[in-house]
Amino acid sequence: MGFPRARPTLDASHDRVAAITRRPQTWVDRDWTARAKTIGLSGATAGALVGALLGFNAAAGLLAVITTIVGAAVGANLVLISFDISRSRSARAGVAALATTEALEVQPSTS
Repeated sequence: MGFPRARPTLDASHDRVAAITRRPQTWVDRDWTARAKTIGLSGATAGALVGALLGFNAAAGLLAVITTIVGAAVGANLVLISFDISRSRSARAGVAALATTEALEVQPSTS
Protein backbone atom coordinates (compact mmCIF):
# COMPACT_ATOMS: atom_id res chain seq x y z
CA MET A 1 0.00 0.00 0.00
CA GLY A 2 1.51 3.32 -1.12
CA PHE A 3 1.12 6.81 0.12
CA PRO A 4 -1.69 8.89 -1.37
CA ARG A 5 -0.64 11.61 -3.74
CA ALA A 6 -0.54 15.09 -2.28
CA ARG A 7 -1.59 16.74 -5.56
CA PRO A 8 -3.72 15.43 -8.36
CA THR A 9 -1.94 14.92 -11.65
CA LEU A 10 -2.80 17.01 -14.67
CA ASP A 11 -2.27 15.99 -18.25
CA ALA A 12 0.16 18.31 -20.07
CA SER A 13 -2.10 18.36 -23.12
CA HIS A 14 -4.90 19.95 -21.11
CA ASP A 15 -6.05 23.32 -22.50
CA ARG A 16 -5.51 25.29 -19.30
CA VAL A 17 -1.99 23.95 -18.86
CA ALA A 18 -1.17 24.85 -22.46
CA ALA A 19 -2.51 28.38 -21.99
CA ILE A 20 -0.54 28.96 -18.79
CA THR A 21 2.76 27.58 -20.05
CA ARG A 22 2.73 29.31 -23.44
CA ARG A 23 5.63 31.68 -23.97
CA PRO A 24 5.01 35.29 -24.97
CA GLN A 25 5.34 35.94 -28.69
CA THR A 26 8.00 38.58 -28.02
CA TRP A 27 10.69 36.10 -27.07
CA VAL A 28 9.83 33.30 -29.51
CA ASP A 29 9.69 35.34 -32.71
CA ARG A 30 12.88 34.36 -34.51
CA ASP A 31 12.48 37.04 -37.18
CA TRP A 32 13.17 39.84 -34.71
CA THR A 33 16.64 41.33 -34.67
CA ALA A 34 18.91 41.12 -31.67
CA ARG A 35 18.42 44.87 -31.18
CA ALA A 36 14.63 44.47 -30.93
CA LYS A 37 14.98 41.63 -28.44
CA THR A 38 17.41 43.66 -26.34
CA ILE A 39 15.04 46.64 -26.32
CA GLY A 40 12.18 44.34 -25.32
CA LEU A 41 14.16 42.75 -22.49
CA SER A 42 15.43 46.05 -21.11
CA GLY A 43 11.97 47.61 -21.42
CA ALA A 44 10.36 44.68 -19.62
CA THR A 45 12.96 44.88 -16.85
CA ALA A 46 12.43 48.62 -16.42
CA GLY A 47 8.65 48.18 -16.46
CA ALA A 48 8.89 45.45 -13.85
CA LEU A 49 11.05 47.61 -11.58
CA VAL A 50 8.73 50.62 -11.86
CA GLY A 51 5.66 48.42 -11.34
CA ALA A 52 7.25 46.74 -8.33
CA LEU A 53 8.13 50.10 -6.81
CA LEU A 54 4.61 51.41 -7.28
CA GLY A 55 3.12 48.18 -5.96
CA PHE A 56 5.36 48.17 -2.91
CA ASN A 57 4.36 51.71 -2.00
CA ALA A 58 0.65 51.00 -2.52
CA ALA A 59 0.18 48.94 0.64
CA ALA A 60 1.82 48.06 3.94
CA GLY A 61 2.68 44.79 5.63
CA LEU A 62 2.18 41.46 3.93
CA LEU A 63 -0.12 43.02 1.35
CA ALA A 64 2.89 45.02 0.10
CA VAL A 65 4.55 41.81 -1.05
CA ILE A 66 1.50 40.81 -3.06
CA THR A 67 1.07 44.25 -4.63
CA THR A 68 4.80 44.32 -5.46
CA ILE A 69 4.53 41.05 -7.39
CA VAL A 70 1.35 42.12 -9.18
CA GLY A 71 2.81 45.55 -9.97
CA ALA A 72 5.98 44.02 -11.44
CA ALA A 73 4.00 41.67 -13.67
CA VAL A 74 1.65 44.42 -14.83
CA GLY A 75 4.50 46.86 -15.48
CA ALA A 76 6.53 44.39 -17.54
CA ASN A 77 3.53 43.25 -19.57
CA LEU A 78 2.39 46.81 -20.21
CA VAL A 79 5.78 47.75 -21.64
CA LEU A 80 5.94 44.62 -23.81
CA ILE A 81 2.42 45.11 -25.16
CA SER A 82 3.10 48.76 -26.03
CA PHE A 83 6.41 47.79 -27.67
CA ASP A 84 4.67 45.12 -29.73
CA ILE A 85 1.93 47.56 -30.81
CA SER A 86 4.46 50.19 -31.84
CA ARG A 87 6.43 47.63 -33.88
CA SER A 88 3.33 46.41 -35.70
CA ARG A 89 2.23 49.99 -36.49
CA SER A 90 5.63 50.87 -37.93
CA ALA A 91 5.64 47.67 -39.97
CA ARG A 92 2.18 48.45 -41.38
CA ALA A 93 3.26 52.00 -42.23
CA GLY A 94 6.27 50.62 -44.11
CA VAL A 95 4.10 48.21 -46.08
CA ALA A 96 1.60 50.97 -46.89
CA ALA A 97 4.38 53.26 -48.14
CA LEU A 98 5.77 50.46 -50.29
CA ALA A 99 2.35 49.70 -51.76
CA THR A 100 1.66 53.32 -52.73
CA THR A 101 4.90 53.73 -54.70
CA GLU A 102 4.10 50.94 -57.13
CA ALA A 103 1.91 51.79 -60.13
CA LEU A 104 -0.76 49.32 -61.14
CA GLU A 105 -1.95 48.86 -64.69
CA VAL A 106 -5.62 48.32 -65.38
CA GLN A 107 -6.18 45.37 -67.73
CA PRO A 108 -9.51 44.05 -68.94
CA SER A 109 -10.47 40.57 -67.89
CA THR A 110 -9.97 37.85 -70.50
CA SER A 111 -12.80 35.55 -69.49
